[in-house]
Amino acid sequence: MARKALGPATLEIVQAVRGHATGAMVAAVSGGADSLALAHAVAHVGAERDLPYAAVTVDHGLQDGSAERAATVAEQLRAMGYSDVVIERVEVAPAGRPAGPEGDARAARYAVLDAAAAARGADLVLGHTLDDQAETVLLGLLRGSGSRSLAGMAVRSGRRLRPLLWLRRDRTRTACAELGLQVWDDPHNSDPRFTRSRIRARLLPLLADELGPGIPEALARTADLARADADLLDRLAGDLYARVLIPSEVANSPQDRDPRATERSAELPGVLGSSGVLGSSGGLGSSKDRDSSADAGRIAGADPDADAARRPGQPALSCAPLADADAALRTRVIKRWLTDGGAAEVPYAHVRAVEALITDWHGQQEVQVRGIAVRRIAGELRVVGKSGL
Repeated sequence: MARKALGPATLEIVQAVRGHATGAMVAAVSGGADSLALAHAVAHVGAERDLPYAAVTVDHGLQDGSAERAATVAEQLRAMGYSDVVIERVEVAPAGRPAGPEGDARAARYAVLDAAAAARGADLVLGHTLDDQAETVLLGLLRGSGSRSLAGMAVRSGRRLRPLLWLRRDRTRTACAELGLQVWDDPHNSDPRFTRSRIRARLLPLLADELGPGIPEALARTADLARADADLLDRLAGDLYARVLIPSEVANSPQDRDPRATERSAELPGVLGSSGVLGSSGGLGSSKDRDSSADAGRIAGADPDADAARRPGQPALSCAPLADADAALRTRVIKRWLTDGGAAEVPYAHVRAVEALITDWHGQQEVQVRGIAVRRIAGELRVVGKSGL
């Protein structure tokens, strides 16, 4: 690629990529300003450091002329110096699925992008900017999400690399003008049917008008702080999950019908008690005291359909240590267990309903979660069958 002096915005983006490039790179390129400016920087840094680099553009087939647009993007990429350019056509699932058409298109796109990067042993380099981060945080706030959603996107997550996450979107458009690149403006980005588009076009400008400048930067800082908290909580919840998970061969044994046997799990180290980092008594331990009476009706012979409906091979959760764990860890453990058990897109309300089987146990019936049914039996939470919800 012929070298010439870089404009100020182009240089900012090149320096951002330089700061994170450690090996082979695959640029994800839609043809928009963010991804084109990023693609130029990836090629520039790849050439100067002798790093392998490639580019992938995805044709979702959702708009007229999408194939021609993909071909134009590929032509610009080759002019930048790319010899490895891939155009991937994907099929987007029909509308009406939980993720919606926007989410389905994203899932299809990332499937091929991740595969392309993995095949080359490369980082998948994405053009998300600080503005994208701000929009993501606002989406999480408006949905009433927890710290993991408010954490937004990380600069690095596995193979995925987002070197422009602290640069404003207008810098990528300026860089494309400096480079003379032909930018494609995706009409979906300004379509008011999509919540993110309304946040971008209406809400963020309104916040700036009413509260002054710096809103996107403040939201990005919030994401950074929330991510640090969420990472710690996830690690602690992972430790707790490993301690309270009862393997299927144990959960399916005759011993599981004796509630006294499950109470021994309360002695698991590092989980219970006000002195432990993972636990706080806080009055929640009372559910354990109710096990002997409420679970008594579900021991041997009292609930024969539970064993018949139990999913073979599905691990259970021990309720006693979870009752004494901090709520922030307990809900994370429950959500992970539900997801591992086959539930899809678990809403917070469903997590709380399952949590009540632990913290407010009074012999209630099974809880229907998306795709599965959960019941408390002999001091354990078990997936007992499929749910229509």
